[in-house]
Amino acid sequence: MTTGKIGGFSKAQYRDVAGFFGLDWMRQGHDIKMFELKPVYVPNELFDHVITSLQSFQSQYGLVEEFSNEAVIGHFVAAVPFASMLF
Repeated sequence: MTTGKIGGFSKAQYRDVAGFFGLDWMRQGHDIKMFELKPVYVPNELFDHVITSLQSFQSQYGLVEEFSNEAVIGHFVAAVPFASMLF
């Protein structure tokens, strides 16, 4: 298992991070175990809020496919403040 720190997320390579997840980088992801993803119910109010936030972000920053780095993707993920609606 890999130990230590990685310089930055944008510079991280699979071979650098695989050990943190108990994976062998030489297997190139073929040792990732399958898992069952169960369906969940999302209340309409929360769903509408998420969609509105994503549309607003997209109108400001463009399509996700056109993002140039992980920092912008982080802003995209942070644009959905849904956690406050759960409490």
